[in-house]
Amino acid sequence: MKIQRLTIHNMASIEDAEIDFSAKPLVDSDVFLITGKTGSGKSTILDSICLALYGTTPRLSGTRMQGAVNDAGKEVHLDDPAQLLRENTGEGYVRLTFEGSNGVPYEAEWSIARARNKPTGKLQGKKWVVKNLRDGMQYSKDAEIRSVISEAVKLSFEQFCRTTMLAQGEFTRFLNSKDEEKAEILEMITGAGIYSKIGAKVYEITQRKKSVYDAAKSAVEGIHLLTDDEKNEKLESIEENTRQSKE
Repeated sequence: MKIQRLTIHNMASIEDAEIDFSAKPLVDSDVFLITGKTGSGKSTILDSICLALYGTTPRLSGTRMQGAVNDAGKEVHLDDPAQLLRENTGEGYVRLTFEGSNGVPYEAEWSIARARNKPTGKLQGKKWVVKNLRDGMQYSKDAEIRSVISEAVKLSFEQFCRTTMLAQGEFTRFLNSKDEEKAEILEMITGAGIYSKIGAKVYEITQRKKSVYDAAKSAVEGIHLLTDDEKNEKLESIEENTRQSKE
């Protein structure tokens, strides 16, 4: 997939920001560094991308903290993405446009708001929408969105966090993964899966041709070739039969 543009509004430490990955200088760079002081919003950028795509973030999914807090009369669990709404704001959202691995352009948006968009209002339920920018189809049910993202990104949330959107310490987890897990992830990232399919097809054709060859070989081996003496006897027998038939 190719991330094209990320818009962040009132999420964690970022009030408003827009990153255009399709414009210079980012479009000309294969690798770039996100740097800044503590609290400047580095992790919020990663969180926002994950929120738009998967509805959760590495820092929340990986937390070991339990419990909940009371927020304007509503119980909010510590691993709830709603916790990322910037303090003293009434609403916030992340919007991500990207081209999927299937070549289809999408726009994904995750948002959270308080009642009447007031900073003192009670937290409302999140809204999560993914739109196919090619055919205009829009998906708003979690199950539908997860299916669309799975088709577009080709990676689960866990795989995405271990390979593409690396929060602190996540790359170590990838390196420590089992060989088959790393092979599966790298295959999906690089698109090398086509070679596995080609290899499987070549093997299938080879086995089919080998079966035909073995059958033909068995048939040939079952044929008895006459010796010179046997051939002479056959010829003499044929000549004798021919002479008798003429008489």
